[in-house]
Amino acid sequence: MSDVINFLERMGQDAELRYASQDTIGTALADAQIEPQQRSAVLASDPERLRALLGHEPLFATLMMPGAIES
Repeated sequence: MSDVINFLERMGQDAELRYASQDTIGTALADAQIEPQQRSAVLASDPERLRALLGHEPLFATLMMPGAIES
């Protein structure tokens, strides 16, 4: 799994990191050796840019409900 994904998982589990200042998060990203472009996307709270940097396409799902049953 990608280092940035591991970092985001850790951030979600650590309340201090989740609510930390931008400077603290930036330092934690650098300490985790996250790539500069990915750091920038995380600090900007830009999931679309991070998804693009990771090479992931948006996930779409469609739910089809069956029609009413006629007697």
